[in-house]
Amino acid sequence: MVTDSIEYKEYLASLAQSYSPPNILIRIPANEPVYKIDLDTRNIESPKIIGVEADHRAESLFFIMDRYFNNMDLSTCIGAI
Repeated sequence: MVTDSIEYKEYLASLAQSYSPPNILIRIPANEPVYKIDLDTRNIESPKIIGVEADHRAESLFFIMDRYFNNMDLSTCIGAI
């Protein structure tokens, strides 16, 4: 699906408006892979195949990235991939 820049920015704004911080913590199972996001190079590790469109029983993917980037605390932000 190709999204133009206006639609993309509108979608990101709607995500930000509807976001509320989680009130629970989720423990990542020890046997689950955690994929790294390198903010400097904008590289994201991921599995070879990701297919979740219209899949309500999709698996969770776990990502990790630095908390601070360019003098900003990312714990106050939303990370959207």
